[in-house]
Amino acid sequence: MTRPARGELNAAWRIGVAVVGPLWRLLFRQRCPGTEHIPRSGPGIVAANHVSALDGIALALVNAERAGRMTRFLAAAEFF
Repeated sequence: MTRPARGELNAAWRIGVAVVGPLWRLLFRQRCPGTEHIPRSGPGIVAANHVSALDGIALALVNAERAGRMTRFLAAAEFF
C-alpha cells in the first residue's frame, strides 16, 4: 500500500491517516475493489455501498491512502 501523496492532503489529514490507518487495518479486514479508478486530481465521485456506520471512515482512509485526496461528504440535513 502506498503512502498518501502530499498533493491535496493537509497536515490534519496526513496525521489522521498515520494514526487511524494502522489501527483501522489492525481491527478490520477491509476490501475496497475499484480504488485504482480514483483519479489523483480533478473532480471525481466515489460512491460507497453502505454496509455499516463505519463506511465513511473506511472511504476517507482508502481515498487518502491510495489516491492522496481528502474526502468531502454529502449527507442529508436530517443527520445533523
